Amino acid sequence: MNILKSLSVLAAVGALAACEPVNGNGDFVIPASAMEELRDATPAQMVPRLSASQLTSAFQQYCGKNIGNPAATERALRANGFILLGTMSGDGIKMFVTKDSRPMIGVGREAGGPALCMTITQAGGDYGTALDRYVKSRHGNSVQRLQDINLGTETAENIWVTADNPPLIYLTIREQDATLGELYGFAVGKE
Repeated sequence: MNILKSLSVLAAVGALAACEPVNGNGDFVIPASAMEELRDATPAQMVPRLSASQLTSAFQQYCGKNIGNPAATERALRANGFILLGTMSGDGIKMFVTKDSRPMIGVGREAGGPALCMTITQAGGDYGTALDRYVKSRHGNSVQRLQDINLGTETAENIWVTADNPPLIYLTIREQDATLGELYGFAVGKE
């Protein structure tokens, strides 16, 4: 495993969670169509509080089935009624939401970097045990656990690196947002 590549995946996932570009030269662009479609939606509808089983189920449906394939994830999201909330102009990372209390999903590929996918919910549950079971059910005991890493305003917790080549990196991110409160994300990145 190339630790520098793994850290670049972690940095990219941290930027995804914060809706911020890694390279600092992009803006979060919200299309007019999203503003129109979401004008009646509340933050709690777009980023609801989910149970651990709901979070892992949504992750599997959109991120787990399409690891390393942002285009397939985006097609699945659109086919299931998700609305493009916005895109990082410098990075191409897209954030999708609904008005019916499904999690926010972030997906894309950093320019020249890893493919990313993340489910985002309001914090408020004990997700760690369920997510550890999820990762181990797919990759067995060959998964390596890393210590928490500070990614600026977020903390990457529960970091798992697979023995695949290239490795998959799963992690959780906890972030405090001024509008939405404390958010919790479960992500996967692949070079």
